[in-house]
Amino acid sequence: MKWKCILSSTLFFLLVSCHGKSENKQNVAKPSLPKEAVVLTEGLKVRLSPNRVAAELGRLEEGMKVEILSHSPEKEKIGQYEAYWYKIKTDDDLIGWVYGAYLNIDNQNQKLQNEDELKTKFLKDLQGKWFTVRRGGGYGSFFISFFPDLEYEAGYGTAVSYRGQFVIEPKTSSKFFVTLIPKHKKNKPPIEEIIGKKVGLTLSLKAKLGKREVRLEITDKYPKKSR
Repeated sequence: MKWKCILSSTLFFLLVSCHGKSENKQNVAKPSLPKEAVVLTEGLKVRLSPNRVAAELGRLEEGMKVEILSHSPEKEKIGQYEAYWYKIKTDDDLIGWVYGAYLNIDNQNQKLQNEDELKTKFLKDLQGKWFTVRRGGGYGSFFISFFPDLEYEAGYGTAVSYRGQFVIEPKTSSKFFVTLIPKHKKNKPPIEEIIGKKVGLTLSLKAKLGKREVRLEITDKYPKKSR
């Protein structure tokens, strides 16, 4: 009789333990699905299925916003990263899978720095006198100087023909746009769509000068204002 009681108690304990484990498994919180994310690297591959050997459907630019549709059941370790694959949709209706380590998704990935901090950092990099670069080598005649007080001067050769203020608009932690606000509306400089991109310690600038795309290089880090 005694051994029957012991056996019954043991069975009851096992049943309770199994039930508890099952409940715990069911109560494990799944990560919430964010509505959108920002691409953190240039040329991020979009794949047909959530693995790194799947067919490539396209590539994404750094700073792009994408809609999140779903994510893979499990995380995958690739190199130093371990992340979910996310099914995304772009504004031009490209749908596919990207590796989550290269997306800024709520608190699951590295957050972009505070916008004011980024503006300060980019301003330090941008400060200086920049000349356009010829395709065949050497500098062109157009220049633009950016000053710490958010004012600019631009022109050809050594003559300053354009003045005004500029605004820095961070897109990612390494990419930003520059908008020029001329001092006089009729004195608008011929350069526009200025894009800065930081790679390591080096800042590169691209822009449109008239109808052609140009690259700019810094020639003087601390230029003086003409007046």
